Amino acid sequence: MTTQVTSDLEEVVSITAPTSQKAAILRGNPQAEWMFASPSMETIVYLSGYTRLIEGDAAKRYWDQMAGKAQAYYRKYCETEDYHKFAVIRTEVNKVVLCKPYAYTKIVVFEQAAAANS
Repeated sequence: MTTQVTSDLEEVVSITAPTSQKAAILRGNPQAEWMFASPSMETIVYLSGYTRLIEGDAAKRYWDQMAGKAQAYYRKYCETEDYHKFAVIRTEVNKVVLCKPYAYTKIVVFEQAAAANS
C-alpha cells in the first residue's frame, strides 16, 4: 500500500481500488486509524480521523503527488496509469497517539475536540 503523511501530521493519503474491501468498509464507517511503526516496533504512532474516498477527476491531484505508486503491491493487479481506475483514501487526522510498547507507555500527542452539534 502506498501511503503518505503530511509533515504536520494533519492528513494521511493512500491509493486503493474503488472496489476493494477496504473502500467498502470506509464507505460504511468513515472513521479510520492508521498505524506506523519503526522497524524494531519500539515506536508506534497511531493517526486517526474522518476518512473519505476521492474518485474520478478529484483524485488526480493526489495521484500526481503520490510517490512510489509504481512499486505498490496493487500494481501487480492493475498496471495502468489511469487514476480514474483508483480511489484515494484521505484521512483528516484529529488524533495522534505515540506508543512505546516496551516501556508500556501510550501518550496522546494531539486530539482535536469534537465539534459541538448545534
